[in-house]
Amino acid sequence: MPRPPGTRNQDFAEKRDALIDKLTAFVLQEGVELPSFRQLAIAAETSEPTLRHYFKDRSGVIVAIMACLNEMSAFMREATRTPSGSIEESVEEYITLISNFRTNTRFIQAHMFGMRESMSDAEARKAYLDYIIEPSVDALAERLVKTKGGPTNYQSARAAAMMLMSSSQYMLIHQNLLEGAEHNPIDVDWYFGLVRNWILDGMERNPEGLDSDAG
Repeated sequence: MPRPPGTRNQDFAEKRDALIDKLTAFVLQEGVELPSFRQLAIAAETSEPTLRHYFKDRSGVIVAIMACLNEMSAFMREATRTPSGSIEESVEEYITLISNFRTNTRFIQAHMFGMRESMSDAEARKAYLDYIIEPSVDALAERLVKTKGGPTNYQSARAAAMMLMSSSQYMLIHQNLLEGAEHNPIDVDWYFGLVRNWILDGMERNPEGLDSDAG
């Protein structure tokens, strides 16, 4: 007797996870840009109706991939949130960390995937924010707020985290997404050296930002 429409098979989660693994590996390949629902089905070695059964539509596939990327990047956030002995060490170690991440092809492709999808899909935009950007901001803010000499106000720590992260994100957009590495290359080590000096100078002078000047 066939299952009633909408009924899930007993190994639904297991099969869905297997599809997500294939789909994530596919979108992280170089040259894959905004694949169609059909291309995603082919990459997952399944049919479009089967993909709809597990994810409903293309947006559902993209959101599931974002959630998978969140799990895959957990080790990066763990390294990010570990505090250092001083704010100088903390900023320097983060700059070194993000400088190392920029040579990680998977890290680069994951963010480029998130950026591209966010430009045309509201659900993907929310998923990129919830699964990739916000957890990264929170991890760095936790590092800064737990470091001696850093901001004690969590909102200030988040603002500092966003400043530090935006410097690396913009470099990623410039050099990779917009192909600046080919058309207008930048000495990335020099760039991050400037970021380190300017951010650290501000953090050491006034770790709480505008709040500490109030009154």
